[in-house]
Amino acid sequence: MEKHSNNLLIKILETKNIKFKNGEKTKFNSYSYYQVINAYKSLFVSDVETIDDIYNNINNGIKINEYKSSFGIKTNTDIFHEICKKICKKYGIKYTSLMKDTLLKQNISKINYVHHIYPSNTQYGDFLRMYKFEHELRNMLLKYTLIIEESIKNIFIKHLNNNPDVKANFLSDINNYDTSNGNNDSLDTLKLIFEKQKRTYSKPIQRKRKQDITVPYWILINELTMNETYNVIKNLKPEISNLIFQDCLNHFTYKKVNIKDKTKTKKQIQNEKGFIISFRTLIKYIGMFRNMLAHNQPIYCYNHKDYCLINYPTMSYDIPWVNMKKNPTLPEIIQQHKINSVTMHDLETFFGQDKYNANNSCQDINLSFMIYIIYKMISYIDKNTKFYEELTGLYKKYNIILDLNEKQILDTTSVENLLNEIENLNTLELNYKKMIYNIDNNISYKKELKTFISSFKTIKKKINTLSNKIKLEEIKSKYNPFSAVIQYSNYTGIDKKYFENIK
Repeated sequence: MEKHSNNLLIKILETKNIKFKNGEKTKFNSYSYYQVINAYKSLFVSDVETIDDIYNNINNGIKINEYKSSFGIKTNTDIFHEICKKICKKYGIKYTSLMKDTLLKQNISKINYVHHIYPSNTQYGDFLRMYKFEHELRNMLLKYTLIIEESIKNIFIKHLNNNPDVKANFLSDINNYDTSNGNNDSLDTLKLIFEKQKRTYSKPIQRKRKQDITVPYWILINELTMNETYNVIKNLKPEISNLIFQDCLNHFTYKKVNIKDKTKTKKQIQNEKGFIISFRTLIKYIGMFRNMLAHNQPIYCYNHKDYCLINYPTMSYDIPWVNMKKNPTLPEIIQQHKINSVTMHDLETFFGQDKYNANNSCQDINLSFMIYIIYKMISYIDKNTKFYEELTGLYKKYNIILDLNEKQILDTTSVENLLNEIENLNTLELNYKKMIYNIDNNISYKKELKTFISSFKTIKKKINTLSNKIKLEEIKSKYNPFSAVIQYSNYTGIDKKYFENIK
């Protein structure tokens, strides 16, 4: 592919209607074009065109000046041919000047080329804002996802520890894996375990190797990623795998199951196995999502198939995986929703009913879904979590969906003084029983009453004075409302109602 200098990239963006405010061209040099522009272009485009669209428009005399500006064409003849040459040069497509337009168009179509069109009010600063916002959001979600990952590993180790028949070499023994029906996944997992034992940068593993001791499962498990941990558990024999995933379900949710309970009917056990499989799938989703978080990938488009926008504005999803052979008469998207409606019912069972799982029988698996799952699992194991406050705080900070409009006390000492004075009210005591007795027996009581009233008025005056000294500062986001908020909600499923629904 053709490369460009930063100055040329800026000029190219300007021809595409992307505006730079004062100082933003300097900032452009500090950030990757790919991580800022390419990563978030899907949020800002107003339309897309294929090479066929461009060909038809030019032949009909439509948008000629726009194309000349966008592609930097200076000639008034053979505009489409010049556009094709520029596209071929950019993407490394072989061509010659003698090639006919039809052949050039055919070669460009093979790479699913899309011409992105931006509205005239598009700002580079909004791309940069989204990049910074997602950087902070990724870090926050990764922090909590790692807690879930560590918990699953601990559950795995504890389960093996509590089984007297399990030996230290458990993960290296092929007899513990499901190899029925030529299950190659189990063999791949076993291969992974052997590769982990060769790690040169893991001190616990190296120590065992120097001691010429089998690397035990409790060390190997801690060397696995979340996805690897999931796959290892899944590929164990079903009677082992189901019990470990059962422990995970019982640890993270309100639903408690026990498939070894001999007092339960066959149907009850089957239902509980269904819940285990459903929760196991959620763990798989989290593992995949964790990889995106750890590798600095944009997450607003999590699970979206058409990242290049070839089918814009239609949106489709990678998961859940739909086997069209089982029901080829139904469109794929309907099958996905049919599967997800069952999942949403299970979420109500796992975490209790809320507005999110009660009102969404056809929820797409996107960023909103993943945030919800992580939030609910974390909230169950940590009742004092600040997940929700951190989440909404980020959206407010960058004025995306939520706006920051809060008041902050400038001097906390003034509040402490006020609280101390209010506390002084507790020191005032009026012995009402004695007062009643004195009144009934014509004994003097007015002096004591006046003293109490005088002390109360003194404290009240101080409280009013201290209250007036408290100064509040209005805190607002430094950003204007996000211009691509509708498209962001389309991709993520996150809007204002979402934050109310997940609580």
